[in-house]
Amino acid sequence: MITRLQFTVSLPDGTQADASWGYWLYSALLEQMPVEAAEWFHEQSFTPLSQYWLVDKPAHRACWRVSLLGDEAESLLLAPLEALSRLNLRECAQPLAVSLEGRERYASLSEFWNRAAAMPDVPSHQLRIWTPASFKSGGRYVIFPEARLILQNLVLRWNAIAPQCAISDEDALRMLEEKISIRDYRLQTSRFLLKEQRIPGFSGQIWLQNRLPAPLMEIWKLLLLFADFSGIGIKTALGMGGATKYSISKGRSSASVTNEIFTNTFCLGILFAAVFAAAGIFFSGALTKLMGADETVFEMTNTYLKVMLLFAPAFIINNIIICFVRNDGNPNLSMLGIITGSLANIVLDYIFIFPMNMGIFGAILATGMSPVISLIILSVHFIKKRNGFRFSRCRLDPRMAGGTMSLGLSSLVSELSSGVVIIVFNMIILGLAGNIGVAAYGVIANISLIVTAVYTGLSQGIQPLVSNAYGRG
Repeated sequence: MITRLQFTVSLPDGTQADASWGYWLYSALLEQMPVEAAEWFHEQSFTPLSQYWLVDKPAHRACWRVSLLGDEAESLLLAPLEALSRLNLRECAQPLAVSLEGRERYASLSEFWNRAAAMPDVPSHQLRIWTPASFKSGGRYVIFPEARLILQNLVLRWNAIAPQCAISDEDALRMLEEKISIRDYRLQTSRFLLKEQRIPGFSGQIWLQNRLPAPLMEIWKLLLLFADFSGIGIKTALGMGGATKYSISKGRSSASVTNEIFTNTFCLGILFAAVFAAAGIFFSGALTKLMGADETVFEMTNTYLKVMLLFAPAFIINNIIICFVRNDGNPNLSMLGIITGSLANIVLDYIFIFPMNMGIFGAILATGMSPVISLIILSVHFIKKRNGFRFSRCRLDPRMAGGTMSLGLSSLVSELSSGVVIIVFNMIILGLAGNIGVAAYGVIANISLIVTAVYTGLSQGIQPLVSNAYGRG
């Protein structure tokens, strides 16, 4: 029913081969077909063959993948392809040696459906467009993909080779279009040759996210698997739009597990934030005395500590959202939130302390507003619906909470040790040099934090990559 053959094609020295050779390969393939097979292919409104190749120039070879879509295509072309040992291209002076390296075959629609059903239900997938692809809409070529065009193209191809299992329910198709969107992309424009005309197209990576219920998810998984064989866009028989699908769903977890982890982590953060906020309301004075503040700085320290603890929910939730956004494939937005919040802190410090003459209260108010501003920036991830995680109805799972805290234990120890060292030094210096000595040490401590931030940034940057690789095994 669906068969993909993979060949290795040896390239003579000096051969300048690229993806545009797909057109010539298709022509050479038709010439080597039996006459009735070539005529049958020309009569089809949808060409039941998709092929593309990837050139390895240093090794002087290419990987050529040919997919036969449907029983008729298999019966006419499978045997000639399996017997193929060389290709004669008019554009190449020497014949190209061809060797069959592998075959993937699904003998029936049910077998293909079962393979698709075994794929995990995940909220995000990546399409890798190996060779230049293009769409036509309104009589014009479209050089930027739309989720709607990708979906429609795959549905038309599937219905052409499997009319007995056609995807034709209008309500289902409308919901698929509404619930599937492009979350991110890394594309480059390129042109390919088609009958002496250079067609505008694109190649690269597209991340598609979905918010589909279970029945529609099964259809979407089927189409994604089918894309790996059929390609996308126009003229896939000519080597355009070779696509490979693979999920990027947070390693091995399903969408429901990912959402449950986020919900549990968020609730856990709220619980801790409530404890800190309560401490600020009821115990700020006692904590100030415990820190060693004397009557000279008691009021200022108490004000600073109380307001900071009241802003604890903003600090904690901001740190949680930053981590989740970074791990959800949007590190740039995560970084923008951190930088914007920090710069806002500096600007608001000056405004509140000097022009508005708010003193120490203005300083901590500026600090407290920093995570609030950062959260506003990070909300773009949710407003534009780029998020692969969301709240779900679930109970706080003690085992999951314990696992979350155990994974964060190393970061906790690192942050806590810095705080303990600063408190101990403050108390020692307070006895030796008074408040002026503590202020001087504060400047030095902040400089050391800047140096430490470099290593913190490296560790946080690599964490999503390591976590995802570990999850996938």
